[in-house]
Amino acid sequence: MVNKERYHSDPEYRERKLAEHRDWQRRNIERVREHNRRYRERHREEIKARRKAKYASDPELRRRVRERARKWALENPERYRENMRIGSRAYYLRNRDLVVSRLAIKRAREQVIDRLGARCECCGETIREFLTIDHRNRDGGEHRRKFHNKPYQIYMSILREGCPTDKYQVLCMNCNFATRYGEPCPHAKHELERLALMVKT
Repeated sequence: MVNKERYHSDPEYRERKLAEHRDWQRRNIERVREHNRRYRERHREEIKARRKAKYASDPELRRRVRERARKWALENPERYRENMRIGSRAYYLRNRDLVVSRLAIKRAREQVIDRLGARCECCGETIREFLTIDHRNRDGGEHRRKFHNKPYQIYMSILREGCPTDKYQVLCMNCNFATRYGEPCPHAKHELERLALMVKT
């Protein structure tokens, strides 16, 4: 038995009891492992929450964990790829509806962009990741509200309309942002300036 009062007040007594405990653990390693396993099973969510809180609040811990993960991945490329495959499959099974929804949104967006020319009407950008759908009549907010800001429904409504080019156009992110408050795009301004200079000369 441990005398708690003496344990906290007598360093020599505490060290002796700790040494006895470590020795008992070494002699009963299987019992210790089984006890730890049962504890983790009973307190799984609590342990996970503590670890997440510690990880979120400790930048040095995050750095060490990421560095250790990168080192392990470089030393074990085959196991890393296998773990990624298993993890991706598990994520898909847990979030099937979300994954399918994202794929459907991506396909609908690609169809709209293709039918509208797949290039920025202003600057000619063709990298698809940079392209967006612009409402020529400045009624994009109303359109989004009508479909509760659900991208798939918005894209499908454009497809059902037949992607009319008098209502929609493809712009890159830069040109779209530059014109969102009704201002002409800087590309257009520069082109007008160039044409005006040509006329003068």
